[in-house]
Amino acid sequence: MKKIRFTIAALLTAAVFVSCSGTDPEASSSEPPLSSEVAEQDFTGDVCTDAVYESKIADGLWQRALELKKHFDTRTTCGSSSHLQGICADDRLEYMYFSYTDVLAKLDMSTGKVVGSVGGFGKGSFGTPGGAHLGCIAYYDGKIYGSLEYKDPGKKFFVCVFDENAITSVGMDMKEMESGVDAVLLYEPTVDFRDPLGDGIVGEDGFAENEKIGGHKYGCSGIDGITFGRLPGSPEGSREYMMVAYGIYGKDAWTTDRFDNDYNIIQVYDQDELTPEKLFRFTYERGLDPDLSEQEALHAVETLFVFTGNTHYGTQNLEYERDTGNILLVTYGTKKTNYPGCSLFVVDGSAAPEKTIIQAGQNAEIRNKKTAEAVKARSQYYRVDEKYPQIDLCRLKRLESAFCEEKTWGESGIFALISGTDAPANSTTGIMSLGGGYWYIADGATSVSLYRSGSDYSFNIVLK
Repeated sequence: MKKIRFTIAALLTAAVFVSCSGTDPEASSSEPPLSSEVAEQDFTGDVCTDAVYESKIADGLWQRALELKKHFDTRTTCGSSSHLQGICADDRLEYMYFSYTDVLAKLDMSTGKVVGSVGGFGKGSFGTPGGAHLGCIAYYDGKIYGSLEYKDPGKKFFVCVFDENAITSVGMDMKEMESGVDAVLLYEPTVDFRDPLGDGIVGEDGFAENEKIGGHKYGCSGIDGITFGRLPGSPEGSREYMMVAYGIYGKDAWTTDRFDNDYNIIQVYDQDELTPEKLFRFTYERGLDPDLSEQEALHAVETLFVFTGNTHYGTQNLEYERDTGNILLVTYGTKKTNYPGCSLFVVDGSAAPEKTIIQAGQNAEIRNKKTAEAVKARSQYYRVDEKYPQIDLCRLKRLESAFCEEKTWGESGIFALISGTDAPANSTTGIMSLGGGYWYIADGATSVSLYRSGSDYSFNIVLK
């Protein structure tokens, strides 16, 4: 099993591709990372103070980051039609890769300049209004992995895989490349998105319709967050997997009439199963054709559930913290009445998931009779062999100085611990763990800076 490096989920907002103003990296710093001892300190103010502790990790990415600029600011767009969705970097911090919905760009971190980009994914590219949506990205073993949605008309969800060595110049078009851009079709989000759940709101293809309140198992609106890491509760040195988070519908009637969309869902895939039969050159026809071939579909080996309350569009950025094993879920915040509104949740990497019965609305306490009847009827579609199935429910880490409460939530009928806090800066569009308490975090419309965190995931900017 090859060792993973690190992932980042989106880094910079609005604007799109990048050309940094600075050309010379800052002088090297000897400032070490946070140990568990220093992480317990109460950092105050906007700027982190110095600390003298040994590193807990061997990768040393934080050291390289301190040798580079502490702040990157983007300038140009490189042809994208939308805002930033995700970012990752190689394990040497030589190049960052930026996803902008329809373009992937490659940035030289020593100069801050874009040296390559691949486009051709967006609306109108294939003679259809739907196009594709390239979301969060992650780096693994020389490849850049990105969540790729085709909601119209194919209703398919892929992980697109770019070869770092194939991105050689600015303005490359995916459709014209003979190699270097592959993809694998993910089975679970595709069938969950399509599932009408007996609601009767379907398109001509018989599938649930995008953005409609009916259907969509677990409220699945597609996929976004992606990372690589160990399963929660597994010991250090255990094998690592590709993890892909669902987008979850959560506005309007989704926050009042649905009780099966209160989990964040993480599908776990074995990257060793990315064989040539499943991972092969991506063409837009694969996204437009609704046919679901079992030969090309990759099935999850595990499904992790995280009870947070409904978060509009689910996990935007999924980030594995290598030196703790924790998994960060960066969201737009919980949306339902009586929920805390937290936007950052941390899955406790030291705790194995608990086996429990899925709650899809069967125990909801709803006063509106019509809504209650619809919720109870829909929940029956989750039953398997006349029983509600057991799920693997992850434990949220109890964050100090943050929201933490264990109770029955609203009308859901679910008794659970929710602990969360405010996501730092603009981290819905970018957060990346360097280990030792150091992070790159998007902090402006076009910018990203170096931060340090405390044990409760409070973040402070590093300016020196």
